Amino acid sequence: MPPSTMPTPLRLLLIEDSTDDELIMLYALREAGFAVEHRRIETEAELRAALAEGHWQAVISDHNLPNFNGLTALKIVRDWDKYVPFLFVSGIVRDDVGIQAMAGGANDYLLKDNLARLGPALTRELGEAQSRQVGRINAAHYENILNNTIDAIISIDEAHRIILFNRGAERMFGYYADDMLGQSLNTLLPARFAVTHEQHLRAFAESGLSAKALSNTRELSGRRQDGSEFPAEINVSRTVVDGQTTFTAILRDITERKALEDALKHHNEELEARVSERTLELEQARQEAERLAKAKSDFLANMSHEIRTPMNAVLGLAYLLGQMTLPAEAAELAKKIHNSGQSLLGIINDILDFSKIESGRLDIERAPFYLGDILDNLATIMASAAMGKGLELIIAPPPYHACYLIGDALRIGQVLINLTSNAIKFTACGLVEVKIALLEEYDHTVKLCFSIRDTGIGMDAETQARLFVPFAQADVSTTRRFGGTGLGLVISRRLVEMMGGHMSLSSAVNRGSTFSFTLDLPRQGASSPGPQALPDLNVLVMDDNPVSLEGLGATIRSMGWTPELFESGEVTMQRVLRDRRLQGPDTVLLLDWKMPDLDGIGVAHALCESLPPAARPIMLLVSAYSREQIQAQSDIECLDAVLSKPLGPSMIYDTIVRARNFHLNGATMTSKPPSAQRLAGLRILVVDDSEINREVAQRIFGHEGATISLANDGQQALDWLDNHPHAVDVILMDVHMPVMDGLEATRRLRRQPGMARLPVIALTAGALQEQRDTALAAGMSGFIPKPFVVDSAVALILALVRAPEGTCPDPVQALVAETTASGQALLNSDFGLSLFKTLLSYHRYLRLFVQQYQPTLAILAQPEPEAGSLEALAHKLRGTAANLGLERLAASAGTVEVLLRQRKDARDDTTRLRDDLVETLQAVDDYLPVEEPSTTRPPSAATIDHELIAPLLARALAGMATYDPEAVEPELTQLGHYLPAEYLAPLSAALERFSFDEAETALRQLAAKLAIPLEN
Repeated sequence: MPPSTMPTPLRLLLIEDSTDDELIMLYALREAGFAVEHRRIETEAELRAALAEGHWQAVISDHNLPNFNGLTALKIVRDWDKYVPFLFVSGIVRDDVGIQAMAGGANDYLLKDNLARLGPALTRELGEAQSRQVGRINAAHYENILNNTIDAIISIDEAHRIILFNRGAERMFGYYADDMLGQSLNTLLPARFAVTHEQHLRAFAESGLSAKALSNTRELSGRRQDGSEFPAEINVSRTVVDGQTTFTAILRDITERKALEDALKHHNEELEARVSERTLELEQARQEAERLAKAKSDFLANMSHEIRTPMNAVLGLAYLLGQMTLPAEAAELAKKIHNSGQSLLGIINDILDFSKIESGRLDIERAPFYLGDILDNLATIMASAAMGKGLELIIAPPPYHACYLIGDALRIGQVLINLTSNAIKFTACGLVEVKIALLEEYDHTVKLCFSIRDTGIGMDAETQARLFVPFAQADVSTTRRFGGTGLGLVISRRLVEMMGGHMSLSSAVNRGSTFSFTLDLPRQGASSPGPQALPDLNVLVMDDNPVSLEGLGATIRSMGWTPELFESGEVTMQRVLRDRRLQGPDTVLLLDWKMPDLDGIGVAHALCESLPPAARPIMLLVSAYSREQIQAQSDIECLDAVLSKPLGPSMIYDTIVRARNFHLNGATMTSKPPSAQRLAGLRILVVDDSEINREVAQRIFGHEGATISLANDGQQALDWLDNHPHAVDVILMDVHMPVMDGLEATRRLRRQPGMARLPVIALTAGALQEQRDTALAAGMSGFIPKPFVVDSAVALILALVRAPEGTCPDPVQALVAETTASGQALLNSDFGLSLFKTLLSYHRYLRLFVQQYQPTLAILAQPEPEAGSLEALAHKLRGTAANLGLERLAASAGTVEVLLRQRKDARDDTTRLRDDLVETLQAVDDYLPVEEPSTTRPPSAATIDHELIAPLLARALAGMATYDPEAVEPELTQLGHYLPAEYLAPLSAALERFSFDEAETALRQLAAKLAIPLEN
């Protein structure tokens, strides 16, 4: 260590008997840069005393002393400290003394006549002393770690002899280190591991790798001194020093860990066995639960069937009694029977729905729907109940752009019917308002709030708390007074929650209640249909009730028109008389009957007297009373129509369309009531094992004008058809019958020539979807549930028999849309039928679509089609496809149209559009029924019956005045039976293009060709 780096003076012990020599040596040290703190001693006693007193950093000793010599001093110092620097300084040159001094542990031997070496020698020895001290500290630290670790550390040389054996190894193997040094490593290993371990070491040595781990930690067995074996974990590394290789192994006894692992493994095995046992128990429990659920479902299905079958007779006969002219008391009894039966049917339906919800078997659908249809249905169903209690039922829809949605229309309607029915039930006077408000709207979804408010009895907080408990009502007296199962609200709330919404209630005793729920519903997108194609009409609404007035205004706004609202009849009348723009058939007045000043009929009479016929607006009387009640009190000939509240969008729209057509043809609607016999001319075979059910069906459908034939079971039906192959238009088939059930009869019927497309409608008391799926799979075309609703049954029969001759919709294709992974259907026939109303129209325009767009595949296949033409094609294709329910194609076309309009690259999307068009054309081809060749000879010119054809031509001409193809379709179908196809081709082509002027010309030319006169 250089003297300048020493932090304190050097503590020096100087053994010297000469004061002069002392001074000379101190001078030499100061010259060498040392600061010295020293003690000079001359005797052995002084030396021992000095060593006992403290720490000395260096010792300089003369050899010749009076009482002892330097060699003795050296021995005393080395006994005290082996490492302190000791320098001999002598005035006599004696080699033997120098040799003895160096052998005794002196660090250097100097002569007094050359003390210039003293400083450097001391500096050197002090540095080496410090290095030796650090080495000793490190060695002690290493030895401490080595001997206090719990692991065994063993080193071996290249001959695999042990050269290091720490205390951990002594504890682990039971040998002392002194006994193991020089021994073979194999002493510590069982024979089966020794050879393998040597091979590992040899391979590692020969690999030439540097001092790295021989391998990852691995396990082996060690052998103790007593011969016992134990599991150990070993890690071996190699060290090379001066060409000598040593291997060091670190071993850890893992006996306890192995025991824990074995215990854990055993525990896991036991746990797995228990889990397997428990899983088996749970699986058995699940299977038992499914068995019980199926038994419950089967029981409910059977009970539904057993209850609905006699209920069909009760309600059917009550309906027939209601159609007869009976004494007042008998008519009232028949009405009560029918109402009681309907109540019982509602209870059955509630129990079935609740059971499905509880068992998780009720699914929520996602399909396009028009909210106005739901509200129209609600108005139709609830109108009678509200009218019977003298209540005003008000329905206020959201704006029209929030009415074309995707969701479960059936369940939304069910909730609205339940809540509205409850509101009417618990309201004695006042009103019930059904309001749908648009809360939020985004690009693809809308948030609607449905609220049903009444002015009824209300309820307190305690009653509200238990309101949604199954089978609970407000109190026992409520059940006695109002009836019901208490399930309606529970079902409604759970349906709302299944659709992602939330139901809430606000109520107070004697102040009415408001039930509300919110739903987030996807919009149908840009391709969804908007308001129907009518000119921009002026709509004036008159009502003295502000709530009713706003509700009617909302309904008009939902149809895309902007109404003017009036609370006074006089003001309404003056508004029309003073503004000529409000005169004529482009103005519609919705007039309330009862008003405080001038009522609706009074306004209509005043306008009829003041305006010529051509300037009179369309006038529709709106009232909570029936048409018969109003007609009994007033002259309504000046009105175009009488509408009973509540009013739905479709009811208003259809009435306006008909009224405008009659206006344009110089007539009024009030003078032409429709015919009651809606099934006139149809031939129906009713197949049912219940005599009373056959009688009910015969009377009801016979009353509607149909010719009825009867069979007791499926076998009788097949036998009857064999004998009368062309004497039936539709079959009403019970599903469960003895001898042969309806499913087997339908399967056999479908295999017979010419019978594959004959409509077969299931008459079923089964209320579960699985039963309907089974019927569809057997080949049935539709369902009339028992007890059946006459209007719904008639509508279904007409929809099926109006299909082209020899064809009938494939029920599976008609009811199940082919859906892509994105949720868009290739062909959504439900949506298409909702627009075109009948299969005949829908099938006709699907075929026209194929004819028009099959050639466009070539355009879409061009590498670089002209952008303007492609954009026009995409625009046209989008609108056409959307109206036909071709959802995926409409979406693809819309994407291409938008990209081209924005001048963006649309090549990939055009390819996708072509692929979607190919798949859509194939889906349409699969869907359309195969037109089987007729077994009858086509009519010829020689067999034309002019007496049969003349009235058909006259009715077809009258139907064209409505500008509605459906009004002409029945006559056109009948004409096809009597005239050659080429006679009707021009007329059919014009109607397909909606060109009514051309159609009328073609019809008149046909009449002239047949020499049949038509009135102008």
